[in-house]
Amino acid sequence: HTQQVTALGFHPGGSLLVSASWDAIRRMWEPSSGRQVLQFFHLLSSWDFSRDGRWIGAFATGGGGQLLGVAACPEYRTFASSLGAGQGEFFDGGISPDGRLLAMAMKEGVAIWEIASGREAAFLPIRRTGSAFFQPDGELITCGDAGLQRWPIPERTNTARAFQPGAPQKITLPFSIPTRACRSRDGRLIAVTSEDPGTAVVLDAATGAMQTPALAHNRAGFVALSPDGKWLATAGWRSQRIRLWDVSTGKMAHEWNPGALSIGFTPDSRELAWMQREECGFWSVETFQPVRRLPRNTSAYPTPAAFSPDEKLVAVETTPGVIHLTELVTGRLVAKLTDPFGDRATWMSFTPDGTQLVTASVYDKTI
Repeated sequence: HTQQVTALGFHPGGSLLVSASWDAIRRMWEPSSGRQVLQFFHLLSSWDFSRDGRWIGAFATGGGGQLLGVAACPEYRTFASSLGAGQGEFFDGGISPDGRLLAMAMKEGVAIWEIASGREAAFLPIRRTGSAFFQPDGELITCGDAGLQRWPIPERTNTARAFQPGAPQKITLPFSIPTRACRSRDGRLIAVTSEDPGTAVVLDAATGAMQTPALAHNRAGFVALSPDGKWLATAGWRSQRIRLWDVSTGKMAHEWNPGALSIGFTPDSRELAWMQREECGFWSVETFQPVRRLPRNTSAYPTPAAFSPDEKLVAVETTPGVIHLTELVTGRLVAKLTDPFGDRATWMSFTPDGTQLVTASVYDKTI
């Protein structure tokens, strides 16, 4: 506002905030991100929301008055970090097997939200963290400056009480600071990479024992493990190469030089997908040949593709702030999701029931 703010009013659901000012403009805000949604140039005689949230204010029209309706948008919402709007950088995250919790790796640590309410349930101040994900049994795994750690997640019988994961257990690694980590579908294997010294390993999740020797890939800061645990892929910011490893032998099976960063396997573990500026390509792990391509427009940061739990859909950001949901087999476009603020998605994942898609943006610091 350009003049003194005179009044404030929250939507009953807490998702909107309206403000009035002597500048004669009413502004509506998204409190979680601090961003303006729209503004009114009318001199409203009332500035608050109705109790049911369906109406906001009344303004005079030729001796009468009119109510202004509020169209709810439950299909899109943002989560707020306890660090404050516009604070923190989000990297890789994970959703709990029951779909209740979202854990996001951040520059400052790991934040955990309740997905249904959008409330931040806990924050772990463990410094810069590249990956956070849940095991099938609900245990939380974090990977970053504090090392590779496992955190027991207590069962929540009373959501009104403070929530805090149990004491962490550190998993021994052959390098001091890991960059990112991921797991196989059954959670029995964990793959970890370290950009410096440029090494990746596959561990037994239960014992921490190394299942492969150190796999050398200079400057590899990204890692992907196939759902069946048979294949490992590595890539990096400063490496133009993608390497495919056979987990059973610990040997490199193939190497590509596409200059791509974002890597991931299809749910059937038969294809490796990577994102480039012009396309999302799928390559066979048996023949090392291209299988299919999904076109996309130039983007500075290629976002990894996300696959629905039923293995039928793939989510790909085709242009900044626009995500296409496409049938994996036929390539048919099912839906186009356009972020109303144009936020880039640098990480995304479906919820276990496949009804929601969660995205995070390292640039806009939003979820």
